[in-house]
Amino acid sequence: VLEIGGLRIGGAPMWDDMSFGQGLGLSPDPLLGLWRRTNNHANFIVWGSKPMDAFMEEQHQKLHGVADKTDVLMTHIGPDWRQAQGRYRQDPTTAFFFFDGREEVERFRGTWVFGHTHARSDAMVNGCRLVNAALGYPWEVADRRILTIEVKADTV
Repeated sequence: VLEIGGLRIGGAPMWDDMSFGQGLGLSPDPLLGLWRRTNNHANFIVWGSKPMDAFMEEQHQKLHGVADKTDVLMTHIGPDWRQAQGRYRQDPTTAFFFFDGREEVERFRGTWVFGHTHARSDAMVNGCRLVNAALGYPWEVADRRILTIEVKADTV
């Protein structure tokens, strides 16, 4: 947690847990195969001696430990796949862009900033402001300006 001018900012990297795809009825093995076939980052991620499930549990613990101490929470991966837009709402590859952080979203009463999906969004979910401030790739987004987010002291 970092404090700047009284505003507490913290987070954890998080990673996709494929729970969205499992919610669509796909089992872990086919999802992992789809991940390897469709995601460039699958070529670069090495889990080492820690399996993905253990890594995600560790990430959830870090996130839970820091969330109560922050006004602005940051993760790379989005915590709530209900924020998926358009055709991605039923696309199994959406499983690779969100994790099941709905429990934290329900508890957190600040601003949660995430990216990874390259689709900007700003939504309120039960007192938690979810902001995707991603720039995306140059060919995806016409307006690639950095997004400025104002967090007022009376809302944190």
